Formats: sequence, C-alpha cells, structure tokens
Amino acid sequence: MATATKTKLQNVIGGELVDPADGHTEDIVNPATGEVIGEAPASTKEDVDRAVAAAKDAFEGWAAKTPGERSRALLRMADLIEERAEEIA
Repeated sequence: MATATKTKLQNVIGGELVDPADGHTEDIVNPATGEVIGEAPASTKEDVDRAVAAAKDAFEGWAAKTPGERSRALLRMADLIEERAEEIA
C-alpha cells in the first residue's frame, strides 16, 4: 500500500500562513485506512482574535475598492480555487 504524503495545514491570518499560537495540531485521519495523512491547526481563541484583528485592519482597504475591483478579486480567487481543485479535494 502506498503511503500518502502528509499535509500540514496552517491558518491564514493577515494574508500569511501561520501556525496556531499554542502550536497544537490535530491529526487528519483517512477514515478508510486509519492512516494519518496530515495535521491541522487546533486553533484557539487567541488565533481567532488575531484573525479578527487582521480582518478589521484589511476592511478599510477592501471597502475602498470599487465594485469592479472587488468583483475581479473574487473572480481571481475562484480561478485559483479551480486551478487547485484536485489538491483542495
């Protein structure tokens, strides 16, 4: 049986990939095999607070964008998700 490459997920806060503040993670387990295939951040209130603060900081710039600029940004995000659909799935 082939072993999958383990994936390490991180939080995205302020446009940066970051580990959880306390460093704790949880295993991601393939339910069909029981194999640990990755780890995900076990985020805490501190991580949520950091994310909310980053979102508040970004809001002014995002709100100042025109509807067309916001639309283009969202369509670009959709394109990037489609390009990596297999990986994301």
